Amino acid sequence: MFTGDNVHNKMQAFTHEADPYAWLDAIDKISMMDVDYIVPGHGEAGDKSILKAEKEFLQDSIRKVKNAIKQGWSREETIARVSFERDPLDYGMGDYGKVLLDMSVSRMYEFLSEKE
Repeated sequence: MFTGDNVHNKMQAFTHEADPYAWLDAIDKISMMDVDYIVPGHGEAGDKSILKAEKEFLQDSIRKVKNAIKQGWSREETIARVSFERDPLDYGMGDYGKVLLDMSVSRMYEFLSEKE
């Protein structure tokens, strides 16, 4: 199955335009499909085991930002204090990778502030 950017394998996922809950639902749906191989949007192909890491990454990102919101941090404080960086940035990202990571935290903050 070709998943596009719904799945990353040992490469940093960016959530700068994401609905994290819809993303988690998509991963759950993919995990129920009868496929042997997954070709992610970034990283090497693998089996369904790569879905677990992607799901854990999203759940951890949600948890981190929810905790920041509970502590009363502003969006700017959350961007400065919270990092989603877990895996290597995709090839050729350079300094733009850090910009996308900050945008990812910002988006998650805005999304969860509206939903919670």
